[in-house]
Amino acid sequence: MEIELYIAQLLSTPAGNSCFRAGEVLEVSHDKVNRLLNEGIYTGKDLFDKAAPYLVLEGGQLNLVDSVADKLYSDPESNPLVTKHWSGKHHKPVPGVCLVALIYTDTRGMSLPVNFRIFNSHDVFSKHDLLQQLVREVFQWGLRPRWFSAGSWYSSIENLKFLRNQKVSFLVGLKSNRTVSTQPGRYEQVKELHWHIEQMFRTIKQVCSLESFFVRTARAVNTHIFCVLRAFQRLACWTRDGLIPTPYAIRKTIYLHAQRSFIGTVVA
Repeated sequence: MEIELYIAQLLSTPAGNSCFRAGEVLEVSHDKVNRLLNEGIYTGKDLFDKAAPYLVLEGGQLNLVDSVADKLYSDPESNPLVTKHWSGKHHKPVPGVCLVALIYTDTRGMSLPVNFRIFNSHDVFSKHDLLQQLVREVFQWGLRPRWFSAGSWYSSIENLKFLRNQKVSFLVGLKSNRTVSTQPGRYEQVKELHWHIEQMFRTIKQVCSLESFFVRTARAVNTHIFCVLRAFQRLACWTRDGLIPTPYAIRKTIYLHAQRSFIGTVVA
């Protein structure tokens, strides 16, 4: 069984993703799906390599973002990646898995995730350390953004000095109504620059089943999240190429074909 099949299953399953559901769709045992997730070793470099052919690697904007996949009823004792994180949705710390990702938007407007980590509040390194690790890696892999942006949480003096040493301009902790220019003669509000970030997190939660996993090992969770980000990359490319009007249209398109096929069978 290949990982691409699991990614396709994420894109096509309407709700309630699980190893059992994936096995049912792919016509394999749920144990085989569980083994696939546990045997996978996927890193940010794998994600970058999949994104690079679709991007102009120089001159765009790099954004560091994080989001919590709610796991309100998971037992932290049995899943080492489930720890408490502040949730903007619940306005309080809740149990979940914290995804930290770099999203790169190139000079043509194509926006794809290019690196990621799962942050655990028990880790010895902080989110500030994580910012520097992720950015340093994509620079090593050949990405040359003109701008970098992140939330005010990441605006420590150490991070700003690090970004300056990377010779990249940065926007950190600005109010959403501030007007900035990332290209000569073109001005827009910060909130417009970050629209694609909000869209990505809504999509990976609502369409790509970010929060719908029932595996416990760190490797299996990491593999699932890697597949979720790969699924989003596919949706972004299909949208750019006009195969679907928006990322949210994928399941409607699948259901439409299935419904027409069903009607044709019944009528026949």
